[in-house]
Order: sequence, then structure tokens, then C-alpha cells
Amino acid sequence: MKILYILRSEPDDTLKIFIEEQKRENDVTVFDLRTDKDYAGLLDLMEKGGKVIPW
Repeated sequence: MKILYILRSEPDDTLKIFIEEQKRENDVTVFDLRTDKDYAGLLDLMEKGGKVIPW
């Protein structure tokens, strides 16, 4: 399954562990809004992804 995490702030330790666990069985992409301003690329990822999780 494809999962896209959209981060608005620094992830805490729990989220980091959760993302690493999901990477073992899923195709996980992390998009950090604080550093990445490619909004067209973000829309493309959202269209291709199965789950989108804003954080």
C-alpha cells in the first residue's frame, strides 16, 4: 500500500517509530512542508497515493 505523510512540524519520536514500522511493509513517502515547497509535486504524490496522512 502507498502511504503519504505530510509533515507540518518536527515529528516526535513516536511518529518516527511508526513511520519506520510502516516502511517495512508499505511504500511510504514523507513530504515535509517546512523544507519542501514543491506543491505541484505534492499534488502528484497525493493523486498517486493510497493513504494521505497529514501530521
